[in-house]
Amino acid sequence: MIFDGKRFGLYGHDWRVIGVPAWFQLLAERELAYNPTAPIVTTKLSNEIVALSEDDFAEALRDVLKQMARSLPPRGNPLLNSKLVADHIHVGGGHNISELERAGLLRNLIAETAKLLEDLPRDVKLYRAFYHTYVKPAASQEAASELIDVPFSSYRRHLQTAIERITDLLWAKEVGM
Repeated sequence: MIFDGKRFGLYGHDWRVIGVPAWFQLLAERELAYNPTAPIVTTKLSNEIVALSEDDFAEALRDVLKQMARSLPPRGNPLLNSKLVADHIHVGGGHNISELERAGLLRNLIAETAKLLEDLPRDVKLYRAFYHTYVKPAASQEAASELIDVPFSSYRRHLQTAIERITDLLWAKEVGM
């Protein structure tokens, strides 16, 4: 970058790619392993975090929800390596957990976030539509609409609104808002 005729270097770090706890861990490992006579070897962090755009995040979440509706783990989904999941892995202390364990963690995060809708009286039907579709799926969407006692068209509208709100809440957690 050139400013006022002088050349300056510019440095940036995307904390969504390697979070602060992982960065501190890497620095600690380097400091403890430092040997002045040995060459410095940089260790690559396993389970690198995937930084997604908001649209990619929403699409990946829709894919996870489809798998949840079929009671299948979301294998290979980019959200399994998202900051959202990685932050919870670091809090729990397990750095190298399996894809299946990550899928379970992601499923729990989605269910916990959906539960926030239940706390607001106007959003209870949204939560119930989501719950009976993805958390504890009914046999069909028609059966889910009967369980929450609304017409099918209202159920679909409630479900879509719930998905949008949950996506927004999870995105806010992903980007640290």
